[in-house]
Amino acid sequence: MFPLKTWFISCAVLSAVYHSDAALINLTGTTSFAATDLSNNTSFTANVPITTYTTINSTLATGAVVDGALIVPGGAGSGSGVYRRLFNLNGNGSVLDGYNRAVPNKGEFESSVFSNPGPTIRISDLSVFQGHYVFALDVNEPSGGAVTQYISLDEIQLYVGGNTDPNPVPTTAAGLSDLGTKIWDLQANPISGTRNDVMVDYSINNGSGTDDILLWIPTDKFAGYESDSFVYLYTKHGELGTADSERGVQFSGFATDGGGFDEWATFTATTTGTPPPIPLSVPEPSALWLIALFSGSFLTRRFRGA
Repeated sequence: MFPLKTWFISCAVLSAVYHSDAALINLTGTTSFAATDLSNNTSFTANVPITTYTTINSTLATGAVVDGALIVPGGAGSGSGVYRRLFNLNGNGSVLDGYNRAVPNKGEFESSVFSNPGPTIRISDLSVFQGHYVFALDVNEPSGGAVTQYISLDEIQLYVGGNTDPNPVPTTAAGLSDLGTKIWDLQANPISGTRNDVMVDYSINNGSGTDDILLWIPTDKFAGYESDSFVYLYTKHGELGTADSERGVQFSGFATDGGGFDEWATFTATTTGTPPPIPLSVPEPSALWLIALFSGSFLTRRFRGA
C-alpha cells in the first residue's frame, strides 16, 4: 500500500516542502532535492529544512535527538590513530548494511572488519565525553556527479552482549537480537509508527579522512551492564535513495554509489582523537522536529507511512 497523500495547492509550481510523520534528519546543508513519488512515478522537487535541535542554553544547533542520543554533523580529522576503527561498508549495491564482526561468508552483509585493531569493543574500552560515548562515520561517495555525493543512514542500532560472541554470529539483520540487548535504535521515534532517515552530504567535508556524522550516545544507556560486555554497532546505508524506500518516496542520489567505503569508528583509551565539544540538548525535544519540518510552506505535500 502506498502512502495516503493530501495536497494543499497555492500556485502551479513543481516543488513541495516535504514533511511527514517520520523525521527526515537533514544534515546536508542543502534544502532542495530531486525526488520521485513511487506510487505514480512522478518526479518533483522536495524541500526539506535543515534539522535542528534545542541546546541547553536554548539556542538552535544543526542535528537531531533520537531517544536521548544526538546525531550531528562531523568535520574533525579521522585519520590513523584518531579513532578506533570498527568496520566499513563497501560494495556496488545501492543499499549496504553490516556490523562490527567478521561474518562467515558475510551472509547478507557487506561489512568488512580490520585485523589490527580487531572489531571487538567492550564497554570498558569506550572513552567518555560530556557524559556520552561517541561513534563516528566517515562516508565516501562520488563527488563528480550532480547528486552522487549524498547518502542516507536508514538504520543504526547498538547492542550490548556478554563477554563472548554468540556462536555463530548473526548472518542476517533478522538475527541481530542474538547479539544481546538492543540499547539504542535510530527508529526509536517517539512519534508512533514512523521512522527516521539521516540525510548526509559527502562533499561538505574534506573527503576520506574526515568524519561526516557523530553519534553521541548517553552513557546511561549502558547502565547495568558489566564493563567487559561486548558492544555491537549495526548500520544500513542508502535505502532512502532506492525504489524500495519504505517512505514511498525515492530521493535522487541517496543510494550508495560506490565512491569508496563508509567507515564507522569510535573513541577509546588507545586513540588520540577527541570529538569537538557540542552544546547538549534539552530533554524530549522531538516536537521541535515537527516545527522544523512543517515550517516555511506555501505548497505542502504530506506523506503518511502506509
